[in-house]
Amino acid sequence: MFFLLSILNAFSQSENKYSIYISSQFGWTLNDYTQKNNFASIGIGAKIFQNNSSKFSPSLDFTIDNFASTLVGIRTSTGERPESIDFITNLLAGITYKTTPKGKISFVLGPSFTPNNTSLALKPSISIGKKIIWQIAYLQVFNREKITKTDFSSVNFIINFKIH
Repeated sequence: MFFLLSILNAFSQSENKYSIYISSQFGWTLNDYTQKNNFASIGIGAKIFQNNSSKFSPSLDFTIDNFASTLVGIRTSTGERPESIDFITNLLAGITYKTTPKGKISFVLGPSFTPNNTSLALKPSISIGKKIIWQIAYLQVFNREKITKTDFSSVNFIINFKIH
């Protein structure tokens, strides 16, 4: 992928229309039925922002997070075992508002995938930086677990590195 981006960049005659970042993140679970199993996560991702003269620009956000599992046996009052997630994948799209030349506020939403479920997720965030962006995000996944119909939420600390 990096090779393809390098070739595209070499042949382009104008300024880049998009900025592409790769990211690494740490997440702390705030709310989940199986929070004892899913208390923290680490992950990787990619972000794409459209470069334009407007303060608003479309953005894409793709992340995969792996959770630290303690394998605590959690059951509902009816004896069913809710799904404890090992990983979660998010494919989100939305808008970014440029507050300053280095500051941004983003709001993205889209599908969130766990091994046995697909749910709606939203992720507002605040970030600062240009080539390296430091970001704090709140992730809300609605009806993450089928049995209990509970939501999942986490706070994520993200560092993004510009590659294009």
